[in-house]
Amino acid sequence: MRQLRFLERFLCTSVFDQKVLKVAILGAPNAGKSTLINAAVGSRVSAVSEIKHTTRTVANGIKNIGNCQIIFTDTPGIVSFEEGHRLNMDRAHLRGPRRVAGSADMLAIITDVASKKTRNFIDENIIEIMNSNLEVPAILILNKIDLLKRKEDLIPVASMLMQKRTKDVWGYHSYGGSERFQKCFMISAFSGDGVDDLLDYLVASSKSGAWEYSDQIYCDSSIDFQISEVFREKLLIIFGHEIPWKVKQETVLFHGNDDVVRLHQKLTWPKKSQCRYVMTKLDQLSHACEIELSKMFHSKVILTVDISQKHNMTKDDLKYY
Repeated sequence: MRQLRFLERFLCTSVFDQKVLKVAILGAPNAGKSTLINAAVGSRVSAVSEIKHTTRTVANGIKNIGNCQIIFTDTPGIVSFEEGHRLNMDRAHLRGPRRVAGSADMLAIITDVASKKTRNFIDENIIEIMNSNLEVPAILILNKIDLLKRKEDLIPVASMLMQKRTKDVWGYHSYGGSERFQKCFMISAFSGDGVDDLLDYLVASSKSGAWEYSDQIYCDSSIDFQISEVFREKLLIIFGHEIPWKVKQETVLFHGNDDVVRLHQKLTWPKKSQCRYVMTKLDQLSHACEIELSKMFHSKVILTVDISQKHNMTKDDLKYY
């Protein structure tokens, strides 16, 4: 009966005035793409950490406002193919942002305005993607304004980035961005400041079309993947280095009802030394994951974590890499 009511509401809205907007969130590594999507959707969609290249795969976050469905696509940080090969990134990681841009209704270019090294220019690889999709409108998002000591710097930076990218008189340093940006937003994805204004604009920019997702869905990733992202985020925060990148995850048990979720997660590494290191902080890891999972499922979580070791792990073993 409950599923029937959801279906009736979904079909009823679709017949009359549904609207949709696909927004590709693009930016350099650690610009705050995942944090923005999590804040806009109001739920966890992607892992977040201060370590570059935390996001490794494309994921969709869905926000429904009235009759409008906004589909945010989180993408890995954009780097050149040469840089990607140097960092041993796979093809999907490198091509994901470029592929997503071509199917989007809007490109949202996000930049870290608190970084003095990068705030005065848009990366040339991002400009290349924009120029390859001239039919797709683009907006500029200046993120991390909460970390900016001099707020008066925002206007000059915004003005510079909304001009064509060029080099200084000596030809050494690049500055500027693109004249294609239709609007600029100044936000803090971490605190949520300015996110509502961004959402209002996206709703106003949406077009008539059938929703792609039910009104209950906020993320198109599987439950297993969402759980693995929670663990990967906490592994990145607590351990860093090789530990988060070499783990294989398996959800052995997931059982939930209205009162409690019982979860058994198995973590496997190729070396005994890695397992021993994780065991030294297993309580901290379990507690941090339990808190985050409770928020995600809106329920109490009883968590069991197993640590194991397996020799000769292949790339297929690292399916949540």
